[in-house]
Amino acid sequence: MSGTQGWGYATAVALRRDRVRLLATVIGLGAMMVLLVTSLVTLYPDEAARAGAALTLDNPGSTFLVGRIYHGHDYHWGIMTGHETLVVMAVAVAIGSIMVVTRHTRAEEESGRTELLLSGVVGRHVPLLAGLTVAVAFNVVIAVVMTGVLLAVGEPSIDLAGSAVYGAAVGMVGLVFAGVAAVAVQLASTARAANAMASAVLAASFLLRGVADVSPGASWLAWTSPLGWAQRSYPWHLDRWWPLVIGVAVAVLLALVGLAVSASRDLGAALRPPRPGRAQATSALPHPVGLALRLHRGVLIGWAVGLVVFGLVYGPVLGDAEEFLTQMPLLIDFMPEAAQAGGVRLFAAILVALVAVVCCVPAGQALTRMLSDETAGRTAPLLSGGTTRLGWYLAGVAVAALTAAVTTLAFGLAVGGTAVQVTGERALFGDIVVASVQQWSALAVVIGVAAVLVGWLPRASWLLWLLVIWCGVVLYFAELLDWPQWVRWSSPFDHLVARPAETGDDLTARLVQWGLAVVLVAVGAVGYRRRTIDG
Repeated sequence: MSGTQGWGYATAVALRRDRVRLLATVIGLGAMMVLLVTSLVTLYPDEAARAGAALTLDNPGSTFLVGRIYHGHDYHWGIMTGHETLVVMAVAVAIGSIMVVTRHTRAEEESGRTELLLSGVVGRHVPLLAGLTVAVAFNVVIAVVMTGVLLAVGEPSIDLAGSAVYGAAVGMVGLVFAGVAAVAVQLASTARAANAMASAVLAASFLLRGVADVSPGASWLAWTSPLGWAQRSYPWHLDRWWPLVIGVAVAVLLALVGLAVSASRDLGAALRPPRPGRAQATSALPHPVGLALRLHRGVLIGWAVGLVVFGLVYGPVLGDAEEFLTQMPLLIDFMPEAAQAGGVRLFAAILVALVAVVCCVPAGQALTRMLSDETAGRTAPLLSGGTTRLGWYLAGVAVAALTAAVTTLAFGLAVGGTAVQVTGERALFGDIVVASVQQWSALAVVIGVAAVLVGWLPRASWLLWLLVIWCGVVLYFAELLDWPQWVRWSSPFDHLVARPAETGDDLTARLVQWGLAVVLVAVGAVGYRRRTIDG
């Protein structure tokens, strides 16, 4: 029997199972691209505004995050789009590609479905081939959609050649990290560990690219990163294709390595065996909260460290905030009611609000992990012992709340500390930390929504991520595009005062949010106690 026999059938099944998820991802990324480009056109309507933006973005913090400006003689909308959005979109597609591959390979092995599949007339390479095929299809569609969306904007500077290079660059990064995931699932024994391993490679790639852009003497490091290859295609400027060929070649090589290893290892095994646990459990581990925290601690620590690094990198940028506000007064449109606060406090308020929305992701992961443990058959044995359903459910909620608190506070401490160093305003440290803490009530509402989904609609848990994306969209575009008030209030973060730029009283709003969060958690608890537990 050929090692690829049944490949087409397995791929069709994988596409059938992922059709809604993949379609929603493609539509979401396309819509995000539209919003990003239209916001750039709105924010910088003329050449003078774009020149001011180029000066504003020419600082180490922005360069580390999005890359070095490659404007040549004209920082037009096309080059601005390539400079400010390419890294963001490439990282998003890379994460999607990693999850596609691990979901159809290592996760299927954990659930036992791969063993059933291979018991038929199916080749040994088929599970990984099917996952890679779906990932390739996903990235090709993303590249085409990105090209079409950019052309649909209708700006003369965003032409077909640059749009095609941009779409291909984003798709290339996705393909490389699909290959990285193909190797990671051979090394790691669980889907979660494989995702973490591939995500660590993505983080290292981002770091190498950032260091290369910030330090001219280390610019060669960009060629060690797929994100660097994508940037060096310079869409709407040089329109290079050859850096993308490097990425495709690396992706093919990684896929071949993954296929070679998958054929030689035992089903369910990994080249990197799990690390042996402690001989004796800690006193906290037998309790639901202790166990939930132990399972989630890697995610919690990783996000906390990442946000501390982000705060340390971006805190010094606050020293130039007054200049930013002078050169780019449209920043005030983000929070017009805080216009009198000055550039430092206005920029700090924007940062705190954006990071608070981002912190919904690790908090949501703490609760959605409960669902993946159910699917893998780990929850039912746990509940057959002394752990009650309500106890396990509340443990997940508690760890989610702790994750939200720790990550927001970690960022507040980091950015507040560096802001004091560059501005000399000691009161700013406390104001930024307090502003970060006061975002907890909005985060509690999002956690409450996640709890309801876990309790009543486990198969629709993806709606949580749509809510998080929507909160980010409202925060970024509501004021700029003058959306109605009722649309803005659909985001819990819009009900809070924009500290440290504002000093208004939002105690009532925060108390209402805490009360709503408690009600949502209680509603989710009723559903979790009533529904069938998978596995």
